[in-house]
Amino acid sequence: MIFSANKVPYNQQAIFSFASYPYAIKLLWAPIVDSVYSKRFGRRKTW
Repeated sequence: MIFSANKVPYNQQAIFSFASYPYAIKLLWAPIVDSVYSKRFGRRKTW
């Protein structure tokens, strides 16, 4: 709504929304990353 009020073009709004995708997907792939064990990095601690 802020972008629409400031007359930002739709394509720039779409590009800005793509920037938030990694944060949204993080909830889905974080458990997978935490379960992978590597001797190089060691086991990740869960919070």
